[in-house]
Amino acid sequence: MLAEIAFNSKAYWGYDDKYMDRCRNDLIIHPEELVEYIVNVLEVNQEVVGFYELRGEIPEANLFWLFLDPKAIGQGFGKSLWEDAIQTAKDISYKYMIIKSDPNAEGFYTEMGAVRIGELPSSAIHGLYLPLLRIDL
Repeated sequence: MLAEIAFNSKAYWGYDDKYMDRCRNDLIIHPEELVEYIVNVLEVNQEVVGFYELRGEIPEANLFWLFLDPKAIGQGFGKSLWEDAIQTAKDISYKYMIIKSDPNAEGFYTEMGAVRIGELPSSAIHGLYLPLLRIDL
C-alpha cells in the first residue's frame, strides 16, 4: 500500500511511463524498513493518505520518504506530515534534517523552511540531478 502511494505520488508530477518504470523499484518500501526505521502514516477516515520515513544517526536525520496520495494533495496533509516528521526528529534529538527532493517538491520543502545545499544524481535518469535540502532543527 505504501509503495502504491509513493508511485502514484511520483506519477502525479506528469512523468512519462518510461521514467516511472525506472522509478518503480526505487519506490518499494521493504517490510524490514518498517522495523529498522521510523515510518509514520497519516490516516484520514481510516484510509492511509500519506507517509514519511526518517533514517539517520544523530545529529543528521534523513527524510527518506514523504509521499502523499494524489487525491489528498492540496488539503494540508503534506504540511501535517512534514510537521510530524520535524517534531519526531526533534524528539529523537536530531540537530538537522537532510532531504533529497524530487525537483517538483522542492518548492514545498523550501516553503516549509528547508534550504537547498546542493544536488545529487538521480538513480532513475542519467544526467538528472535532484535538489538536496537541509533544515536545522
